[in-house]
Amino acid sequence: MEAEAWKDFSTLRKIDADLSWGRCSREYALEHHWFDKLKTRSENGDGSLIVFSDPYEVKLQEGRVMYRESYDFDHESPEFFDTQFGRFKNYDYGEFGGHLQRKKFKLGGNFVDVFDFGDYVYAVSNLMHLSLGIFALHQINKKRKSTCLFATRFFDLEVAETFQYLGRSMDRDSVYLYLSGDVRYFAEAEIPQPHDKSKILEVKRDGSFAVAKEYDYEFGSANSVARIGNRLYLGRNYMVSVVDLETGEKEFYTDKPVDAVEELMKYKW
Repeated sequence: MEAEAWKDFSTLRKIDADLSWGRCSREYALEHHWFDKLKTRSENGDGSLIVFSDPYEVKLQEGRVMYRESYDFDHESPEFFDTQFGRFKNYDYGEFGGHLQRKKFKLGGNFVDVFDFGDYVYAVSNLMHLSLGIFALHQINKKRKSTCLFATRFFDLEVAETFQYLGRSMDRDSVYLYLSGDVRYFAEAEIPQPHDKSKILEVKRDGSFAVAKEYDYEFGSANSVARIGNRLYLGRNYMVSVVDLETGEKEFYTDKPVDAVEELMKYKW
């Protein structure tokens, strides 16, 4: 089923809870034909409760946040990326590795996003597998030399970071990349507990890089982002959520009917 047309965010209504891992009964799904249009994400042992993949995408268009229900949103990594330096072929084997390649140039990683900015190409690697969230940001110059600007520390003896790459936004002078996840400090305990973390990375047009901001909470999982001022909009399962980057406050929005929201909240994980 094709994605719906883009609509203005203002047409969504605010709800009280995060629906992204909401479950529904098999009876409800059959009655409302969800099997016909949505992908099944998981079922419990007897199949009575089901989590569907119903991704909502967001984007910024002429200063307004737009959304759409995507249905068959493709979570697979692209086969190639076209850039100012030509086409890079993408080989992604999941937990078994991967690389980005153009002629003799080869860069290891699981690449989910590659983009131009200024005189450079930037390549984002993100492997999400079980409890792993391995992220790296590489900068490639016109001589096809790469520099790793940022990478998670996962096999470090002191710290284990796991981050999901949510997407990026851009203004005239910078591109901002949004990461959400957690950090574990091994000095705290024999089995360290995760501390929610989020980061905003910034690359400037001149090629300079910085971790622009860090937060002691997670933005949440997302397939796309849009930003206006200090409000970060996240395309998520069943809904769109909004994070206030100053206060950390979260709001949740959907166009699902009231009965569907009640059903998904009733069986929420």
